[in-house]
Amino acid sequence: MDENSIVLPDTLVAQLIDNAATLNDYLQKEFEVIVKLREPLRKQLIDEGRIMKAIKSDKTFDETFSIDGGENVEVDRANAYSVSCAVCVGKDYSTNEQSSCLALLPHVECLKTLSSGLMMMQEIMITVEACERNSNAVCFIDGSKISMIIRINQFYTGILRDLPGQLDYWRKDGTESLNKEPGKTLLKFESRDWLSEYLLHPRIVGNLKLVTSVTLLEKYAPQWIGKFDDKTLAALILDENEYLSPIPLPIPGEPFHVRGTYPYSQKIDSIEKQLYTDESNHQIFHIYYRPRISQGVFKIEANKRFVQSETGMERLFNWWQYETCAPDLLEPYSFVLVDRFAKEGVRVATMALQEITRRSPTDSEWAWYLTQPYRTK
Repeated sequence: MDENSIVLPDTLVAQLIDNAATLNDYLQKEFEVIVKLREPLRKQLIDEGRIMKAIKSDKTFDETFSIDGGENVEVDRANAYSVSCAVCVGKDYSTNEQSSCLALLPHVECLKTLSSGLMMMQEIMITVEACERNSNAVCFIDGSKISMIIRINQFYTGILRDLPGQLDYWRKDGTESLNKEPGKTLLKFESRDWLSEYLLHPRIVGNLKLVTSVTLLEKYAPQWIGKFDDKTLAALILDENEYLSPIPLPIPGEPFHVRGTYPYSQKIDSIEKQLYTDESNHQIFHIYYRPRISQGVFKIEANKRFVQSETGMERLFNWWQYETCAPDLLEPYSFVLVDRFAKEGVRVATMALQEITRRSPTDSEWAWYLTQPYRTK
């Protein structure tokens, strides 16, 4: 082998290591500046009544559900397929629910978007159904209500761009066969306005991992915009069992919407302002909360009716404290549990499909071709 063949990997690794060291230096300098601002910023927010101490008590929720989904896309030589599911787990295991979708899909640019959209549809429906079955239960979702609008819109936008006419085919397919996917999931999702109910329901509470808001930075540390986000500021100034007073969802630069091929797109347009208007009981708020120093800061999303309920916030913080009582839990245990169920279910289903196809007693040549990966692994 030519000695020059190893130059690219060696030099590439060296360059990346050098860049990592440079970035680390920049990051360290930025944090040194941040730490110096901690005390004056913290004092300002305390004086403004923005930093609050959570009440510790025995009050918590009698009934809760945690909902999460999992999905996986496999691209093979003959076709592609999506495995997705949603899981709803409560204290009483007899009330647990799950849904799944295993669908053949064509090779298109929006393949990942389609798979993710099918998972989101299942999550939305299983969450609303849990709220309807249990009139007092609080449903915790691992994500944001607002992101659901975006993901569902991406599903309909992607399929219209890459697969014109495919929606009608899936709808027809689902009508003719009650077990045919993705038509079955799509038809159920389009049978009623699940998304509006999901957005407006007061007992659905979000846990946001991805933080893109800079509302606090714009007011208190505009020099950090483009480098950090509001969660960085909250992590800097909050002590144990403290939270920032609820922050209303900012008015979006562009309207929330879902493409017109979604049967209830006009309803989404009509309720949009309720999510960020002060006069609306459905206005969405974000709460930054730090149960313990070791757990860091969580960004929690809830509607105004929940935030302003008599004991809603107190019960919420007590629930969060209890759920993160183990030092190695970096998120509420219920979220860990439901995430494991969903991911493991998708993983096993993917492996099972590949194995069953390989062992098919008929058309073995076709089965072999179907299950070969698109790229060398």
